[in-house]
Amino acid sequence: RKDRSVRVWGEGGQRDLENAHVILLGATATGVEILKNLVLPGLGRFTIVDKQTVTPQHIGSNFFLPSSSVGTNIAQAATKMICSLNEDSQGEFLEEDPGAVIDA
Repeated sequence: RKDRSVRVWGEGGQRDLENAHVILLGATATGVEILKNLVLPGLGRFTIVDKQTVTPQHIGSNFFLPSSSVGTNIAQAATKMICSLNEDSQGEFLEEDPGAVIDA
């Protein structure tokens, strides 16, 4: 996995990715998919911020939310699934309104 990444952006780029911390404000299907594309090649850390509860509608549109996550926090459920893709990436979640984080 990392060999391919190193060929794309070099040793320095891979090191930067492994040392990066990305914050996703809102666990949208698009945002979680983009985060997956960063975690697979070795993103160091990520945090997902969202206070929503997973609904059946979320399950239909977000591949990373299993049906068992209905009724749980969406950031927590997405973090758990994304972390399962790469054991070297550290994932955290905050059950907060993304807008409040921006205003803080």
